[in-house]
Amino acid sequence: MKEQEYLDNNSSVPETSPLHEQGGLTPEHWQKIQTILLNDNAWKTTFIPYGQDSFTNHRITFTQTTFDKFLGYTQKVTTGEFPPDTEHHRRYLGRRHWSMIADGPTSEWINVPGKIPVLRQIFKGVQLNRIDNEIYAEARNYAKHEQYLTYTLDDFLANVPKWDIHGRLWFDKRWEGYIYEEVDFDITAGSSYTTKPLSEQEIEAILRREWHLKKGDIPDIVGASPVLLEQTVLNIFNENEEIFIQRMRDYAIERLRNADRILLPPWLLHPMFGRREKPIPVAA
Repeated sequence: MKEQEYLDNNSSVPETSPLHEQGGLTPEHWQKIQTILLNDNAWKTTFIPYGQDSFTNHRITFTQTTFDKFLGYTQKVTTGEFPPDTEHHRRYLGRRHWSMIADGPTSEWINVPGKIPVLRQIFKGVQLNRIDNEIYAEARNYAKHEQYLTYTLDDFLANVPKWDIHGRLWFDKRWEGYIYEEVDFDITAGSSYTTKPLSEQEIEAILRREWHLKKGDIPDIVGASPVLLEQTVLNIFNENEEIFIQRMRDYAIERLRNADRILLPPWLLHPMFGRREKPIPVAA
């Protein structure tokens, strides 16, 4: 069966939030999101540093660049330069931005205990969780649905493994890696494992699959740095974006088929799937 027929016959109807049905976020919702993003304490208590330019919790990893773009967009909306509607933000923001709200702070945070010296000493470094207000709860619900309605090329480049694949592949002049191999099993102690180096052929197969790059795109992919791999993707996209978008779609369908997914997610047919996000204009 052709891929498009498979998509047409197996695509699911997207679930949406009440705000989606009402036209999207209001300026008040964007203002609340901006407040949360600007609240350093909320992010410091939710995420831990990961690498030089990213943060992570148990569910998502995002870069400082992702954070800055999302904040920049909210500022454009709250100042009236951008409209608050859904169709507009989908040209600028991707899944990773909405994941920050959907999987990020569950509420606002306040410092304890303010200006009282004795309490400040007792509660040094402690924070109390403030109950969610209705506006932020609605915005988080919107984000939980919006994060699964599209997937851009920028999302792909932000999430494709750059230095580490599945915790066992890294780059140092050439890609190297290993797999865990069970060597013993005890019913009380459990399994014992050893590491087995990955062959260059195995590493090449992983890289080509994860980056959607063919032999003709980059012959020595095992010797290519993450920077070079990303530039190669962008070169292919800039020359003919439909070619790389189709590679992204084919890979997604293959993984979903292997997982026995009967219905495919709606983002596969979304107009922004695999497209480049527009940059936030910078004031002259």
